[in-house]
Amino acid sequence: MEYQDPVEFFRRTYLTENLKRLLVRAVQRLSGTGGDPVVQLQTNFGGGKTHAMIALYHLFSGRPPAELPGVEEVMAEAGVHTLPRVQRVVLVGNRISLGNPTVKPDGTVVRTVNVPGAQVQVTLEIEAVAPEGIPENVVRTVTENARTLKFKSHGFETA
Repeated sequence: MEYQDPVEFFRRTYLTENLKRLLVRAVQRLSGTGGDPVVQLQTNFGGGKTHAMIALYHLFSGRPPAELPGVEEVMAEAGVHTLPRVQRVVLVGNRISLGNPTVKPDGTVVRTVNVPGAQVQVTLEIEAVAPEGIPENVVRTVTENARTLKFKSHGFETA
């Protein structure tokens, strides 16, 4: 039962520095004040990946942060006073078969998870360090490709 009830879950959860950092960044991201758009959870078996996902699920359950033990500290560190309203989605990985594409009525083959009406944002950031600098022909090619792909911003920084 402690995993189903947000208050009980947070009452029984010790917020490690990593878990707290994850929650702070999620609050910042969903509040529009920072945070990473994509987070990769990498730990060994028993390292807390599922617990972290449950914590995120309960953090944005709609319950006031003051009711969730330990979350006031997360809110303070995130620099926000209220949590944004969000619609949570749970994807059960063993129920999604990306190896079995679907075919739409117009013949389009879909090889991804598709949620009709969903707004999808893809963000790409590439960083390359070249001690000798980037050759002009590479700068020109990347710039032309960025314009063709209608990137909102692109460019090169020199040290």
